[in-house]
Parts: sequence; C-alpha cells; structure tokens
Amino acid sequence: MDVTYACILPEDKNPPRVRITKPRGGIYITNRKVMSLRDLTIVIGEVDVVVNATDMETWIDRILILVDGIQKANLTKPPYIYTWRERCYGYHALAVQAFDAGGNIAKDAEIVFKID
Repeated sequence: MDVTYACILPEDKNPPRVRITKPRGGIYITNRKVMSLRDLTIVIGEVDVVVNATDMETWIDRILILVDGIQKANLTKPPYIYTWRERCYGYHALAVQAFDAGGNIAKDAEIVFKID
C-alpha cells in the first residue's frame, strides 16, 4: 500500500520581519564595534553582517544579502551571518531581503562607509 502525505500551510499574506543588526550605528574595526554612533556606520576591515529575521505564520525560506545591489549571499538557515571581506572604499548600500515560505518579502538596508 502506497501512502502519500501532504503538508497544507495556512495562507500567509504577511511579510516576515527582517533587520540588519550588525553593522549598524557605530564604528567597527576588524569585526569589533569600538564606538556607537546614532546615524552613521563605519567599517574598517572585514565585518560580519548579522541579520535577524522572523515570521509569525510560516518560516524564513531564505535571506539575500546585497552590497550596492549585487547579491553576495543566499542564506537558508540561521544564524544569518555573512562575512563581508570585500576590499572597497567609500559609501555602500548594504541591503537584506527576507523571503518567507508564503512568498512574502521584507527588506532592510543600511548605508555603510567601508575602508579596507
């Protein structure tokens, strides 16, 4: 006898919640926050990009991390961490997109001045 199982998910119309928690609002030197700043993020050297994402109805399917609109990481399970080692200088748009199992998307972004 063959048995087939189906997983029926509730309809999910609400986006997940996502936030870049690091780097945010401070000066980071080689992955360590040395000073808090209110509205400015400065990174010297490499830094771990840490993302917090939750979904109340289904689950987080994946997290995309982008720098200046270019995808750098596709993370599918927590912890959602990407080490940004790219050598660059100046202001950069660090962005994340969280996709839940229902296909909903949430976004967060941070402008980062990076020296490496």
